Amino acid sequence: MRIAFRTLGCKLNQYETESIAAEFDAAGYTVVPFAEAADVYVINSCTITTQADRKSRNLVYRALRTGGEESSVVLTGCFAERNAGGHADDPRVMVVGNEQKSDVFPLVDAHLRARAPEGASQGGPFGFRAARGMFRTRAAIKIQDGCDQFCTYCIVPHVRGRAVSREPADILREARDTVAGGAREIVVTGVNLGRYRHGALDFAELLHRLLDELPGDGGVRVRISSLEPEGLDERFTALFADPRLSPHVHLCLQSGSDAVLGRMGRRYRSADFRRVADSLRSVDPMLNLTTDIIVGFPGETESEFHASVSAARDIGFSHIHVFPFSPREGTPAARMTDQVPAAVKTERARQLRELSADLKRQYYARMVGRRDEVLVEKADDRTPAGTPAGAPAGATPTTAARGYGRYYVPVLIPQAGLEQNAVYEVEINRLLDTADGPILVGST
Repeated sequence: MRIAFRTLGCKLNQYETESIAAEFDAAGYTVVPFAEAADVYVINSCTITTQADRKSRNLVYRALRTGGEESSVVLTGCFAERNAGGHADDPRVMVVGNEQKSDVFPLVDAHLRARAPEGASQGGPFGFRAARGMFRTRAAIKIQDGCDQFCTYCIVPHVRGRAVSREPADILREARDTVAGGAREIVVTGVNLGRYRHGALDFAELLHRLLDELPGDGGVRVRISSLEPEGLDERFTALFADPRLSPHVHLCLQSGSDAVLGRMGRRYRSADFRRVADSLRSVDPMLNLTTDIIVGFPGETESEFHASVSAARDIGFSHIHVFPFSPREGTPAARMTDQVPAAVKTERARQLRELSADLKRQYYARMVGRRDEVLVEKADDRTPAGTPAGAPAGATPTTAARGYGRYYVPVLIPQAGLEQNAVYEVEINRLLDTADGPILVGST
């Protein structure tokens, strides 16, 4: 049986898809690209914006066309949670909510074999099995799900449920198994990581224990997925002195205006965010900060928008995910009367994306000449990569490998570098020290 997967949205969805795909792979299914003919298409959907809704819906129709009358589509994830009845009239579409997402394999396998599912349900937000290497080199570990914040614009608490934290013993056991299986980078993921609480154990202490589980002589590193700025204290920022913790944090600002943050229902103000950013940079001045910013939130004035621009420039993000405000039915922001015209949102998004590109160039330029450790994620692409500094005149090297450094900056390792320096052995999932040969920083 041939099965294809497509994931939209967050890193948490990516982790869950990888786990589901690994179950099918272990059972003998052939995992194929989504564009190819398959018996089953699994779509892990997103509903964070109207664009995400549209993409999720279009993927269902595309899979039905590609697969033909004999194929099936499994629609799961947050769009499925909000639109459970949207495909009820098509027997080829199975809709699986978030609470049952970890049961996709037994449900589909039983359906294809025309029998009842065997064994007890895995069920729940932490029923996913550890998986590595299906679609990416990095291995994610889910520690938390759901959210209690209820920001006025956000649909996530309605489709992911209230905040729940995973048993620390289960997290540490999965980390040990993942490292034993050969992973070189673990990505800690969840909906609201900073709100992890299990008894007296908070996020900073969990990270401390997780780092203690890793080999002390390097060879494995930890990276943190998206974070909210609340509750991050000195114990958290001090952890970045450990070289095994990747000095990159995606810290969600959303707006640089305190008035807008208040209307959003965010529980911090611009000065609080800057204190966290300054604390992180005090440990490592080069620490890579990336963020999300919403433009055109209801009532956003020009001066409030420029407060976001100023904050982004002052903090020096290397990348900004820019989201024009998208009203989500059922949220307070969708009912606010002072909606910003679409043309204004589009123009503000354009300006902020231009700033993001400029800030990225500035940050990447500061990385040139620095020593770093690169996790190889692709090898032997043989695609043109330009000529590295120090290469022979007229040389036209090809890319031998690409990956990400500790600072989550993309790195190209050109073939010419390998020819000049035999230290490199280009293998996927290997950590390479950039001191061993020439590289190109900042592949886009």
